[in-house]
Amino acid sequence: MSLLLTSAPASASCPVPSSADLAVVKGIDKRPALPSGQEVIVDGVVTGEFLGRERLNGFYLQQETEHGPVGLFVYLPQPSSNQAGLIVPGAHLQLHARTGEYRGQTQLQRVERIETCVGDRLPEPLPVAWPLSNAQLSRKEGLLLTFPQPLTVTGNYELGRYGTLRLAANRLFRPTNTPDEPQPRDILELDDGSYRASPSPIPYVDENGSRRVGSTVQGLTGILTHAFDAYRLHPTLEPRFVAANPRPAPLPEPGDHLRVATFNVENYFVTLGQRGAESAAALERQRAKLAAAVAGLQADILALVEVENDPRALADLVEQLSERTGVRYRAVGGSVDRGSDAIKLALLYRPDRVEAVSELHADPHPAHHRPPLAAFFRRAEGGSTFGVVTAHFKSKTGCPPRGDIDRGQGCWNQRRVEQAQALNAF
Repeated sequence: MSLLLTSAPASASCPVPSSADLAVVKGIDKRPALPSGQEVIVDGVVTGEFLGRERLNGFYLQQETEHGPVGLFVYLPQPSSNQAGLIVPGAHLQLHARTGEYRGQTQLQRVERIETCVGDRLPEPLPVAWPLSNAQLSRKEGLLLTFPQPLTVTGNYELGRYGTLRLAANRLFRPTNTPDEPQPRDILELDDGSYRASPSPIPYVDENGSRRVGSTVQGLTGILTHAFDAYRLHPTLEPRFVAANPRPAPLPEPGDHLRVATFNVENYFVTLGQRGAESAAALERQRAKLAAAVAGLQADILALVEVENDPRALADLVEQLSERTGVRYRAVGGSVDRGSDAIKLALLYRPDRVEAVSELHADPHPAHHRPPLAAFFRRAEGGSTFGVVTAHFKSKTGCPPRGDIDRGQGCWNQRRVEQAQALNAF
């Protein structure tokens, strides 16, 4: 039997009286949510359908209550074909289900029966302006929202891995990049109606197969939720992107000038499943991307960062770049100490354009966990000798609990200052 818990008149358009509204189930207005396992009869309008294992395994229900609109996720992993046919946006449904919780969020689950009510009508998305306070975000979880303002893509790191983009009112930079310009740090994750890893195809990409930071999204509409320590929006309408930060024009030909470029190869590992590629397919994709970038740079000397600290990795990278770009590169040799870190530095050059007139020199100062490397070159046709040094200082992230913590310059600043002083002496 269902316990009668309703705090507002039940909808007369449904087959039977509902035992509770969604505000009671969720615990709105300082009231606790119903305990898990409570049998309830509830009704509401479907605002978002995300059925299937490749998506969220459920749908969102929204109801107008005396506390305002309330939205709730319904976990329905194996709907019958009849049930799936009823779950369409705008449908007014009544559920016989039980209360539950997943990752700290109240939900409905163990759905025993779904019936239709009279008066299907999708509620208008609630217009909101970003950023929102934590209290506003908490109150709007589960609701169908729309953002009239353009939001800016400020991070795309997890797009390929989890199908998410980071959005903000404006593009955000590290506080140390803009020390005199305080900026809010509020982030909204644009999710893809799924929590799966390595989505295929990758969502939200443009005709170039990417989504550039600085792009904007207009009229974003979807359902707000909180998962994996972040507020997320699962869109119910396809987001409309504008390339507000177009790629710069290709570099001009170097001509008679020599071109030197620093290039972070983002953990180029031939040992799969370590810090770099997890599979042979991922390594192939990484190689293709690196080769395309090198071909566009047309650099005579490449100062590399984040190569696996294994001689096989550098040899493989040199071979792959030479084969894929049609330009032969060579690594500067030498038996210097490259440090014990998982990644190392390297110097590559084009022997048809420049000549290496020394082996590598490494800075042995103990401040470096990735020793800076130096080498000397001159033009292939002769001329003055010049030196190139590549360095990779300690990053501003991964802060320790005490000691060299963030004092406004990012953490590990004392270490970086020591490294800079050592490099200067070197």
